[in-house]
Amino acid sequence: MQKKSWVVKLREVLITIFFLRPVLDAYRVSTNHEDDEATVDTMSQMMMCKAYELSAESIPGCVLQIYVWFQNSEKAGEHALLSIAISALTTGYTSAMISFDLDVDVPHRNDFTGK
Repeated sequence: MQKKSWVVKLREVLITIFFLRPVLDAYRVSTNHEDDEATVDTMSQMMMCKAYELSAESIPGCVLQIYVWFQNSEKAGEHALLSIAISALTTGYTSAMISFDLDVDVPHRNDFTGK
């Protein structure tokens, strides 16, 4: 992204700030968007964004919920356990989707098999 102009960089930052990154990544992957100045392909970029989201938001949020429940289980109640379960299942689902998407993407599969 060092080659890109400040206008392009600002547009990408605004897309991220307004939480439009998943939508734009999915659009770019589905339309086979080509960017000559990009260092990675659109599928890899989408997978990196999902991995960053998992490591910076989903996993720490789930751990924090578990910590709070252990500290105040009588105040939190049973609904907190449902929230923890949903957070854990969502995190696992996202991890599985990253693996699945990379597995069924032909260019990435060819990279791993050497074809």
